[in-house]
Amino acid sequence: MEKLTALNLFSRVCHQEGKWGVYLTWNLLRDRSIEASIEELRKAMPYYDELTPQQQEDHCAFLLFDSEREMRSYFDRTVGSKGPTKMNPYNGPMKVYARVFKYLGTSDLSNFEKRV
Repeated sequence: MEKLTALNLFSRVCHQEGKWGVYLTWNLLRDRSIEASIEELRKAMPYYDELTPQQQEDHCAFLLFDSEREMRSYFDRTVGSKGPTKMNPYNGPMKVYARVFKYLGTSDLSNFEKRV
């Protein structure tokens, strides 16, 4: 038996498909309404409305990209605990955890991990 996590499976998909991947997860703000939390989320992750309704409801998304450049255009707009990025000046209370998976199916935590 092999015990797998969702991230293990996503890493394998990236490897098998030869694509770059980004895993995203977030929590709504406890001291704000759902609507206010989502407005903050749209600032921390400007492409939020591109996600499927199911991804929005699940508070997580697995995104596949054909190139590193395309992947970085999304990743670099995502604000995590390290604060604003070169492509997103948002400095509010919402934080998005984003983790990149290289096309080889491995995760490069030293350069690409952001934590809530």
